Amino acid sequence: QDSKVLLDKLRLAASFGQAGIELDNDSRGSEGCTGSVFIHVFDAQAHPLHKKNVAMLYVVGPKGEGSKGPNKPDSGPKLNRECFL
Repeated sequence: QDSKVLLDKLRLAASFGQAGIELDNDSRGSEGCTGSVFIHVFDAQAHPLHKKNVAMLYVVGPKGEGSKGPNKPDSGPKLNRECFL
């Protein structure tokens, strides 16, 4: 029931997510973030900016080798293409 209340408050019809893969060098508290995917389906009366905007997809991609930033000690591992795909 709590999820229905939250979905209504956010004007969403549905919301789904899938955790990514846990990597050896993941930052503490961010384990399994890389590769996570989320989709939010807007309520029929809440399509932002245009009636065809029915959902939003968000994917947490990896920081690739050669990444310019952020490069903090807790930024997590840099991945090559083979590792991520």
